[in-house]
Amino acid sequence: MISSVVGNSGIPPVGTGVRWFVGPVWAICGATLVIAAVYFAAAIILLAYAMHESTSPELDALAEMEATALDAATAETQGIMQAVGAAGHRIETLGDSITLGIGVLATLRKLLASRKT
Repeated sequence: MISSVVGNSGIPPVGTGVRWFVGPVWAICGATLVIAAVYFAAAIILLAYAMHESTSPELDALAEMEATALDAATAETQGIMQAVGAAGHRIETLGDSITLGIGVLATLRKLLASRKT
């Protein structure tokens, strides 16, 4: 196909543009899409068959994995919430200490100012 357009010299004739290249590329893409469609159809059929069985071992394993994942996520979330709560308490304590320190310094400053006069 390419040799008929390109000729013996290997250079495409003037005015053909990239048609000598696009034809084979589309042929390869088309073949690839056909193979992908066949694999996709086979996967859908096998998935439908596996999900159709009510006592499928795959469904039992999937349900068990979902339960385990939910338990793990819940445990991790509780740990994170405890850590956030502890950090919040520490920040609150730090803020209280800073407020108390500023109050004490303001009172001391007033006492020293009143002594000078």
